[in-house]
Amino acid sequence: MCLWRKYAQKWARSGADISDFSRNGAAHNFEFYRFNAREPDSFREMRAAAAFDVILDDGSHMSFHQQQTLVLLWDKLKPGGLFIIENLQWQPLDDKFVPKTAELLAKFDDDLAFKDHPLGAGLARIRANIAQQPEIFFESYFKTGGAHDKPKLAVLIKGPSI
Repeated sequence: MCLWRKYAQKWARSGADISDFSRNGAAHNFEFYRFNAREPDSFREMRAAAAFDVILDDGSHMSFHQQQTLVLLWDKLKPGGLFIIENLQWQPLDDKFVPKTAELLAKFDDDLAFKDHPLGAGLARIRANIAQQPEIFFESYFKTGGAHDKPKLAVLIKGPSI
């Protein structure tokens, strides 16, 4: 939150985490919400808040958690707002029942992309209300054998309210 405070001084800021950072919120002028991406009911307080211009997911980085957070908080995003998901390149071995978030977003316009997905209905609802295909940004790094690109960050822009 301190980084975003530096670059977004005019924004009203809120933070959320599994750990309790409420003291930091009070000290740095942001509202804090506590939730656990494993537990959808823990999002209740944040879902009751006013709408946001930007939601940045830098949470557990598990693909299912990223996708569930997107589904649960999309309605809290104002029209034209940005939903940013960080660390797309990481996925633990126990998270294989859903595609990696970067792979899912790359085929977001495919009608079959959500067919067997446990969050399929919510993802289809989001797809119907995005302003454009999600943008995926890459992190380049060098390894023996040449340059490799890995998906790092995705940005979804919410369309007008429908």
